[in-house]
Amino acid sequence: MRQQGALAYGTRRPPTRAPFGAEKGSQRTWGRGVRGTSPPLPSRALRPSLFLRLPPSPPPSLPCPSPSPDSLAHPVSIPTPAHPHAHTIRRTQAFILTPPPTLPPAHVLAGVTGPLARTRSTAGTASMSRDRSSTHRRRSVAARLMRLAAAGLVMAVGAAAVWVQAAGHHCVHDRLQARVLQSVAQQHRPPGSVSALGLPYVSADPISSAHTVDWALADSTSPSVAHSADWGTLRILVSTADLTDPDCYCSYVGQLVNNHAGALDICKGEDILTDAKRHILVTYLLPLALQLHAERLEVRQVQGTWKVTGMEGDVCGTFKVPEEHVTVGFSNIDFVLYVASVPSDPGVMAWAVMCQAFPDDRPAVGVVNIPTAYIQSAYDQIMVRTVAHEVAHALGFDLTAFDALELIHEVNNLRERDYEVPVLNTPTVVAKAREQYGCTTLTFLELEDTGGSGFAGSHLKGRNAKDELMAPASDAGYYTNLTMAVFHDFGFYQADFTKAEVMPWAYLASCDFITKKCMENNITQWPEMFCNTTERRYRCPSDRLKIGTCSIATYDNPLPTYFRYFTKTSVGGRSSFLDYCPVIVGSSDGACNQDPSTASPSLKEFNVFSDASRCLDGAFTPKHSTGPPGPYNGLCANVKCDRAHHTYSVQVYGSSGYVACTPGQSIELATTSDAFVEGSYIMCPLYVEVCQANIKGVIDFEGDAADTAAV
Repeated sequence: MRQQGALAYGTRRPPTRAPFGAEKGSQRTWGRGVRGTSPPLPSRALRPSLFLRLPPSPPPSLPCPSPSPDSLAHPVSIPTPAHPHAHTIRRTQAFILTPPPTLPPAHVLAGVTGPLARTRSTAGTASMSRDRSSTHRRRSVAARLMRLAAAGLVMAVGAAAVWVQAAGHHCVHDRLQARVLQSVAQQHRPPGSVSALGLPYVSADPISSAHTVDWALADSTSPSVAHSADWGTLRILVSTADLTDPDCYCSYVGQLVNNHAGALDICKGEDILTDAKRHILVTYLLPLALQLHAERLEVRQVQGTWKVTGMEGDVCGTFKVPEEHVTVGFSNIDFVLYVASVPSDPGVMAWAVMCQAFPDDRPAVGVVNIPTAYIQSAYDQIMVRTVAHEVAHALGFDLTAFDALELIHEVNNLRERDYEVPVLNTPTVVAKAREQYGCTTLTFLELEDTGGSGFAGSHLKGRNAKDELMAPASDAGYYTNLTMAVFHDFGFYQADFTKAEVMPWAYLASCDFITKKCMENNITQWPEMFCNTTERRYRCPSDRLKIGTCSIATYDNPLPTYFRYFTKTSVGGRSSFLDYCPVIVGSSDGACNQDPSTASPSLKEFNVFSDASRCLDGAFTPKHSTGPPGPYNGLCANVKCDRAHHTYSVQVYGSSGYVACTPGQSIELATTSDAFVEGSYIMCPLYVEVCQANIKGVIDFEGDAADTAAV
């Protein structure tokens, strides 16, 4: 049964595979009358083939719950709004997301075909604990991670240890997921009604015997929730009921709104969910983010009808759940996601948690909040990938799930650290980690163990996977084999590794990269990743989404010995996620996709800003500069991406046209622009570095190609 007003498109079924761990028992809102020109939809290969059924009226919903006024997130005097926005918006409240036609394999490193074409060092890796069967040991690892999440890694450094990228996304998943689990425990549900993840089970209706069902995969306590014997598309139903009720989002300044984290927030101007922002959220950001999962992960599809049990607690229980989700339920749906857009803590661009599970413990229901203040552009890579990151947590990429499935283990003496490091060591994860790092003796994938609440255990190690989707703080958010392998080895999902994106960071970096420090005595083996100069010269970070500089700080006290990379023991990088390794960090005012009208005058003298713009390395000096003296080593330029041929062209400041950019070659800027002095040039990076997640760059190229064909 399809939900009223739902969106859907095609499904497919790949060959059957026995999942690792199976032996263990195992609404979319459409704006009406949105003013202004909407951005063009992605080409068919980049977006769902959507069709819409509009219901005669919104389906009935439960009221939007609110905490008491005492729970104001930031108690202040409450202004009386002059013109409260009280009208009800009639829109559809759900859509079903499944993947589009298969994309061409446009995301492989140039020159590499098939498995790794080459590897570097195969030096031995750190010793690892082998007591895999010990539940006590597993629990001790999880307990340690929870302590780290609560307090952060204790280090002998001063206040200067604040990460310069703190203005980026701050993930609070672990903190909020812990609140969900606490609320479930306080409900004192009867035995058999709570999953191994600590989540309530969904309820189900009897299924038709006509379905092809693998009963071995159905839990004995609830045999009516059965799964197909074959793998099929992950079918996601998205409920946007919270986006259609003015009481559930910011509709005027001064409004009190439930922030879904146990408190009320007072709405500011930037928090107002306008029709234009709602349109961007439900037409672009959500589908693009969810598509990243739907086209890569498959499940043994649910057969029959199931229902939400009834959402409770101050996180899951505060989202608006249409009554039919509890009374009628769903059919042909594998995951339900409830979406809100209300204020959150500073720096939190989105958050998501798991709320309910199927009897086999696979997450069934999740919630996500995407604060309106961060919704700016339809093709904002950072925002799309942030939402995808948080949804991955709701799908099970979570310390709770790792612990319940007994996946967490430890490594000792890694990079001179005097404490045990959490890792995953399941078969597919290890195989894909070896491919990424070019280390045939690697036996684990490291998890994050620093950063405080929301990070430890539920993310890949930032130092090793800086630009990966599930790194603790990643702007690029590449959906690589690493994240896919983690999902794959859960046993709940089958990953389509042909859709994996490439992470240039640490690709084939060797075993030394995993086992040795990033730098010794000011010198690094990996100068393309780490930097060692305090020179304030513009350069490109590894994600190429901003221009920035080498970020090095001097601390009040010496760093721990395992985090010392310079001859001065109190000098290091600024990010605990990178083990204080120094890297190029994007400047707060250096985003390549910023609004040109608000950019710094000195930056507008040599950069082009747009959603398709990326940072390119080089050496150049602008002719007319009011900023620091040149030469500079990084600028933002527009990029058009031909994904069919893995080629691209660029448009630099002062040029009216595009020129082809061949990886490994340079472009003399004087040949295409009169804004730079003679001898200035840029280098052309690999295609994947500027085009892999550049949706606007692909659209711009394909739009030009379509116009040419029409002529």
